[in-house]
Amino acid sequence: MRAIILLLMLILGTSYSVLLAQPVQVIGAVKQVKKLGQLDGQVQLDTLTGQNLYGLGPVAHLQGEILLWNDTAYVSEVIGGKGTVKIAPTVQAPFLVYTSVAKWGGEQIISQPITALDQLQQIVEQLALAAGRSLDEPFPFTLKGKAQKITYHVMDKPEEQVEHNPGLHQKAKRFFTLADEEVTLLGFYSRHHQGVFTHHGSFIHVHVINQAYTKMGHLDKLDIQPSELSLKLPL
Repeated sequence: MRAIILLLMLILGTSYSVLLAQPVQVIGAVKQVKKLGQLDGQVQLDTLTGQNLYGLGPVAHLQGEILLWNDTAYVSEVIGGKGTVKIAPTVQAPFLVYTSVAKWGGEQIISQPITALDQLQQIVEQLALAAGRSLDEPFPFTLKGKAQKITYHVMDKPEEQVEHNPGLHQKAKRFFTLADEEVTLLGFYSRHHQGVFTHHGSFIHVHVINQAYTKMGHLDKLDIQPSELSLKLPL
């Protein structure tokens, strides 16, 4: 029944807030934004209930990216062609996936290179299974370590551009790189929510932020050579 309701809402283009599987929640959907052009804010982050909240999504009207980390809303924007990061608790999002994590644990060290998103997805799956977690339920994860090179994007749709479609969505992305920096990745995994909070063809949605909190966005490409990259899951 829940799957039928979600499908009808996506087809009709209605917004929704639904508990997927504790503790992950989603408001809105990728598909509604990308294909249906529903860019208005569906949620304001300082109205979310709960503590120790972690989440990600775009800024309303695709004017940036959001990384919610332990109740702090980091927002990246493009100003004068350059990416900036600020704390903005009242930011709104057209879709948001989030969860409450009181404690992260089960740290696992990744000693192999990671050079592709699908490889990262496979590693997350392997380590989640090793930790006794089911892959049939959505869950968040974090990774920390030094990245040789990462490419990420920040949405920067022209304010005067009302029309939206997949082509314009792609054109609104501004790409940036970071190299040889300590980074934190926050991701959400699900096999069953493509078009809801992951893009089609992927089971993960990941944002990256550097240690100085000056660079942040949606992870597109990564090159992390053998190092002590650590992955944690919620306890």
